[in-house]
Amino acid sequence: TSVSGTIKAEGGVLGGDGGKIETSGDALNFANAKVSARAFHGHGGLWLLDPISATTIDSVTASTIVASLSGGSNVEVDSGSDLTVSSPISASLSSGDVSLKLQAANGISIESPISASGASNLSLLLTGTTVTQSAPISINGQMEVVATGAVNIGMGTTTASRIFVQTSGDINDGGSLIANDLQLIGRDVVFDQTHTV
Repeated sequence: TSVSGTIKAEGGVLGGDGGKIETSGDALNFANAKVSARAFHGHGGLWLLDPISATTIDSVTASTIVASLSGGSNVEVDSGSDLTVSSPISASLSSGDVSLKLQAANGISIESPISASGASNLSLLLTGTTVTQSAPISINGQMEVVATGAVNIGMGTTTASRIFVQTSGDINDGGSLIANDLQLIGRDVVFDQTHTV
């Protein structure tokens, strides 16, 4: 499925919340797409991407996601297979707090940095059978990881206002975790580096 042009489900200029936009298909292509569910005087809406096949967030998809987040839209990617972040997601936020949810039926792999700056906060939720983070994450909201298998986090430095990880498998922390509130719940938790709370 190819998406191009502009898709909007915005709140009104005088009031109202943003709406919901859903893009579905076996595989999704977002070249030249602009998607906005922002609200001028309410809560930002949601852009849901739910591809069936294994999904890679490449430079084109990442730039489209960043533009939506920076404009005040919440974004959710729900893959029917594996989900890989292969290009940086770096948002500058000033249009209200937003969230990025990455969900996969199988595993999630964070191979490029995820970061946010600015006056507004970005919250990050990662949900999959396994979650592997091999690149830094630096956000100004909370980070939650929910899995059923192994979780490998903290490669490099992970910074968030709150870091919460829960899995029925093992948690391996190979880097630095920096947060005001840190909770790691797993079958076996292994710390290899430093933690600041």
